[in-house]
Amino acid sequence: MRRDIISVLKNPLIAYYNIFDPENIAQFAAIAPAPSKDFYHLLITSTEFKLRWWKITSRNDGAKFHPGESVATYEEFEQDDRMHNEILRVMGHKTLDYCLNICAGKLDYLVRIPNKILAKILFYLNLEDVINLGTTSKRFNEVMVLSLPFELLFIQRFVIAIHYGVRSMLTQH
Repeated sequence: MRRDIISVLKNPLIAYYNIFDPENIAQFAAIAPAPSKDFYHLLITSTEFKLRWWKITSRNDGAKFHPGESVATYEEFEQDDRMHNEILRVMGHKTLDYCLNICAGKLDYLVRIPNKILAKILFYLNLEDVINLGTTSKRFNEVMVLSLPFELLFIQRFVIAIHYGVRSMLTQH
């Protein structure tokens, strides 16, 4: 699956719009559940997973604890139950699922696409679909609210008048 991710990262459109940073696809930081106060950092690059940890102690013996790091390629990460359990314990099930999806080549494009491209996508959709998308996707809703006067956009695109109920839904967002 790693080849799929590398081919996506080398795609000229992906590179032009800086949708993915090949050195840092995703990263997470968390503090271990109580009573531990250890700090964990997970970095996902185009080639590997790096799980780093720092043991935090309230005693004076902190000097004997050094930071640790576990590095695994995509293929190794899929089989590494110890790393899975550590991520699950500290960062939760959603983070582990996210990591396994990245291993499977399922990248999260929607949150990384620039607003300019999302606006172009919205322009080619039907008005009802845009409204539904704005209510179901937080990302599309942000684009609708922040960057586009959608009422004017659709009046220019469609000759028909926008029904008052639809207009009020647009202005609510």
